[in-house]
Amino acid sequence: MSDIQHNPYPGPRPYQADEWEIFAGRDHETSELSSLIMSHQAVLLYAQSGAGKSSLLNAGIIPTIPTLKRKGVSALPVSRVGMPIPREVRPQQVANVYTFSAIGDLFPDVAENGAWFSRATLGDALNRLPHEADDAGEPVIRFLAFDQFEELFSTHPDQWPDRRVFVEQVSAALERDRMLRVLFIVREDYLAAFVEMADLLPERARTKYHLDRLREPEALAAVTRPLQNSLWTFDEGVAETLVQDLLAITVETTAGETTTVKGEFIEPVQLQVVCSALLQRLPVGKTRITIDDLRAFGRPDEALQLFYETAIEAVVTMGSEEDFVRSWFETHLITPTGTRGLVFKGTERTGGLANNIVAALEARHLIRPEIRSGSRWYELTHDRFIRPIQASNQQWKDRVGWLKTVLRKSSDLRQSDLEAPEQFRKQERLAVITEELASDESRVAIRREMDDLARRYEQKRASMPPSRERTIAMNEIMAHMRTLARACVSFWDDYANSESPGRRLAAIAIIQMSPNVDKLSWLQKRFSVEKPFLFYHSALALQKIAEEFGSVKGAEIRETVSKALNQVLSVKDVAPDRNTVRVLKDILASGLV
Repeated sequence: MSDIQHNPYPGPRPYQADEWEIFAGRDHETSELSSLIMSHQAVLLYAQSGAGKSSLLNAGIIPTIPTLKRKGVSALPVSRVGMPIPREVRPQQVANVYTFSAIGDLFPDVAENGAWFSRATLGDALNRLPHEADDAGEPVIRFLAFDQFEELFSTHPDQWPDRRVFVEQVSAALERDRMLRVLFIVREDYLAAFVEMADLLPERARTKYHLDRLREPEALAAVTRPLQNSLWTFDEGVAETLVQDLLAITVETTAGETTTVKGEFIEPVQLQVVCSALLQRLPVGKTRITIDDLRAFGRPDEALQLFYETAIEAVVTMGSEEDFVRSWFETHLITPTGTRGLVFKGTERTGGLANNIVAALEARHLIRPEIRSGSRWYELTHDRFIRPIQASNQQWKDRVGWLKTVLRKSSDLRQSDLEAPEQFRKQERLAVITEELASDESRVAIRREMDDLARRYEQKRASMPPSRERTIAMNEIMAHMRTLARACVSFWDDYANSESPGRRLAAIAIIQMSPNVDKLSWLQKRFSVEKPFLFYHSALALQKIAEEFGSVKGAEIRETVSKALNQVLSVKDVAPDRNTVRVLKDILASGLV
């Protein structure tokens, strides 16, 4: 295997089949489950959400199964039963929605196969697939996995009779083809629903395998193996310390107090989130991970806090108020003593939160369901989330009261006039307010807002074609940056020396709001290394410096502006940016320098 130069930890997504060499911590489970699949026609794999079922299938079982028998095994495409019907197919044409979904994975090109596709049974589809043979001409075992099979019970509720019909089709296919092996992968809270259908399957699907979360030795392997043959290595004891940090949980004592103890399990998805964040946050060129790096960039609480905040940001875009969602976590999922709580799922809402938002949080592995006395409840996926959630919510409360108001005011601009003098002065006034209200604690939150704006700028630039709309979108981000700029002056060196163009834009915004003649050399360099958008805002920064210091540093400023103008005009094969040229010429003609 060649050196891995990208981040080998997948974060919250499952491992894929081509990542089998770095998939670790599940060797025993892979061996046991593969043997069961070879010995039984129908096998059930079940586990809690986030335990790594799909990763075990993709990077463990699928690469291993063909090696178990010398004559070989043919692995069919992984199928799911809950995918929506494409728009080009009329629902009334589909005989069974779950069969249609499964066949869609076996035959991805629905348009070309539509003539038979919508009415076929699973057995019909399997018969159309080539049945491979060994060297002696004998058919090999065929392996078919149904991932996320709980979709049989959670999707298409209006088509519920199709569920039993689909399971009967699977049973008929197994009866017809004794060389077929089927693995059902089900979330643990849907186990009872699956068992109700199991009598239709061979051996009543008695062969079941429960996948636990990771224990300490397996978690250590999952941390260290992905870095083999990669650019990165752990110093001695660092990976072990990371695992111990992840094992720590908060419990309530008999005296009613809370304490931190070593737990038994680690959630695989949390381990991957923390490890992925650690590598992402390492300084560029840093390849040896020390204990200091772990403390600075790999703290589980910080990584999980960012994971929580990313999920909150995603569900807020679905229409829920951020303050309500954050309060929901602390009110319903964290007890007053700081341990995990449970909230009952209602018909439309769960603890007052719309069930579509709850489902989105579950899909992001922040919460998981528990079935108790036939009812569905939700809890945090792990105690390890409690402190990060509390810390994030407190930081949000500290800053949201005034910072959200300031940012909202900075958004209250006519898009066509974002750079008009009166709008610029308004942004300056808001920047002064932000600086005056900022406390030492809230400056950390303000910096995170600025970092988020830097990321949004890069996303807009990459995702939108060059156009007036893109320029307006980027200028809106710059308006927000200016509002925060005076409170971020102490971070200027980090932004200015960053490899991120979005963070360098933040450095320019800081100079625009807090002009500094010592930054002339850095600004001049922008005109030779940056894109036109940063040219323009660098020119505006020079204009603010000229207004502030022209009377005492006029010659130095004039020289810098003249050199910047020459650089812009001398760019080959590209027309000079007219707005940048206009601003620079205005400075020279203004009499300020």
